[in-house]
Amino acid sequence: MHTDDVTPPELYVGRADAAAAARRVTTSPPAEFATQPWIRGRYVSFPSRTGGFTLHARILVPPGLDSARKYPVLFGPVYSNTVRNRWAGLYGTVQQMLAIEHGYIVVQVDVRGSTGYGRDFREKFLMDWGGGDLDDLESAVDYMKSLPFVDGDRMGIWGSSYGGTLTVYSLFKKPGLFRAGVAGAPATDPHFFGSDDVAIVRRPQTHPEAFRRGALQYAGNLRDHLLIIHGMQDDVVPFQTTVALAEELMKQGKDFDVAFAPAATHGWTQRPYYARYLLQRLVDHFNRYLGGGANAASAGTGAAR
Repeated sequence: MHTDDVTPPELYVGRADAAAAARRVTTSPPAEFATQPWIRGRYVSFPSRTGGFTLHARILVPPGLDSARKYPVLFGPVYSNTVRNRWAGLYGTVQQMLAIEHGYIVVQVDVRGSTGYGRDFREKFLMDWGGGDLDDLESAVDYMKSLPFVDGDRMGIWGSSYGGTLTVYSLFKKPGLFRAGVAGAPATDPHFFGSDDVAIVRRPQTHPEAFRRGALQYAGNLRDHLLIIHGMQDDVVPFQTTVALAEELMKQGKDFDVAFAPAATHGWTQRPYYARYLLQRLVDHFNRYLGGGANAASAGTGAAR
């Protein structure tokens, strides 16, 4: 199997002991795929603000980048293990359209907890979700602001599942770092974390402090533009956690938005009309609060096709 920034996974066959090139045996995307001007990522490294770590990021820049202009930046989808030279499916297409049709610089950074950088970097995430990983995101913001073609006042963040958690915590715990965020299915209450997350937070009986770190206590800090996306039938992060978060934000007098899909589960884009609706909400949210860059004239027409 082979994939890269501009090539979906394809199957090749060849002899392991032969020097000859492998033979491609599948062509997955439709013919129109090859006519699109897909963008290859730029890969960079820079120091983290904390922990003494070196961070790695993948950057997509709009075609025909004009270094004399200032472009808005979108971080996302944020998560661990994102800086990979591979085609990322639907979200990979969304990233490409945000850059190509809407003029955003699109960034992903491998926050602590990612694999491939050593045990210390991976295990710093344990018991510290929404902590040091936010410092890593802030370090990436600092790096992007150092580039002459970046508008440091127009930065956004988005992600789903733990990426939604990172989005919410970034806006709550580091207000002003991002002007706008879209949080899909955010896991904001550790009491509802699944069995796979036991290694991260342990159990209430043994580590009660971890279960007092839900997002609601930080809701009063919100001052940036938040959109929450959640499927009402989410089988991983219960919809009721977003309802509780919305209740607290209302109580705090905060301005925010919610988009939901009645029958969507944790993968809230599993139905085509859900994907069109919710991804269009995501694009519209960023275009409203950040504005497009070089290709702003096409705003609202791209990523949700």
